[in-house]
Amino acid sequence: MAGLLIKELQLRGDVQRCLVVCPGSLAEQWQEQLDDRFGLPFEVLTAERVRAVRTGNAFLKVPLAIARLDQLSRREDWQAALCTTDWALIVVDEAHKMSAAYYGTEVKETRRYQLGKLLSTLTRHFLAPGVPADGPHRLRAAQQRPDALHQIG
Repeated sequence: MAGLLIKELQLRGDVQRCLVVCPGSLAEQWQEQLDDRFGLPFEVLTAERVRAVRTGNAFLKVPLAIARLDQLSRREDWQAALCTTDWALIVVDEAHKMSAAYYGTEVKETRRYQLGKLLSTLTRHFLAPGVPADGPHRLRAAQQRPDALHQIG
């Protein structure tokens, strides 16, 4: 479903830059499926690829990018680089993994949760399929933005 949306928005001229954030084990599958089914040449941003761009920001140089969720949530330098970019669409696969944790009545924001909040501020369109509508401990960034796309598929 996300691939169809990306392709449609691209055909309409609304998406030139798109970031997909997914669990690491699914990155190559996303890349293969987006290319095979929709002809979208996404590149998986690996640590080697990011290091190879010595003179700039890899997130600026790759218009159709796939990033691994945990790698991105742990790398503050990557998040800082992301903050200097502008994405037309960010898709978060398995967004339910971006939940915060409860300790009694206190809510502790996880790194994944904080990443989700950051990502939602860097784009015009934010697609987070699987964001549960219940409970304050779930990623609510998509629901705080009136133009956000969420709970699709």
